[in-house]
Amino acid sequence: MTETGRPAHHQAHSSSGSAAAARENARGWAIFTVAATVLAVVSVGSLAAMLLLKWAGAAAWPGLAWIAMIGLPVAFVMMGIGVLRAIARRRSL
Repeated sequence: MTETGRPAHHQAHSSSGSAAAARENARGWAIFTVAATVLAVVSVGSLAAMLLLKWAGAAAWPGLAWIAMIGLPVAFVMMGIGVLRAIARRRSL
């Protein structure tokens, strides 16, 4: 119990501390979302480059296929995590 008579886990946080933590958390998720988007764009770009090279009759660098094979699923999972976090955050409001 605190001096206000409320249990310690129900005690309100200081407004400046919780606001700073919320901003930091939001910034972290914004970076996570941008990273997922950049990864998806780079992966799709590598697929497009690979297709253009094949259509031009040139041999595509095998790394382009690896970038797409690894990058797209990772970006998909990252974006799924972002959506699940948004749903959980929306329910807690």
